Amino acid sequence: MTLGGVALGVAYSTADVVRFLREAGIDDSLIALDDRSLIEWQGGGPEVWD
Repeated sequence: MTLGGVALGVAYSTADVVRFLREAGIDDSLIALDDRSLIEWQGGGPEVWD
């Protein structure tokens, strides 16, 4: 997972995504996993995990 070109780690679930965003200082009120204008998902979306 990257934020602004900075590697944050590998996310294995949406919980990981939220944790990385929080650790990066993103306020919970701004975290919307289904907002594709804010998050670019590779290979699916927040509901797709292999």
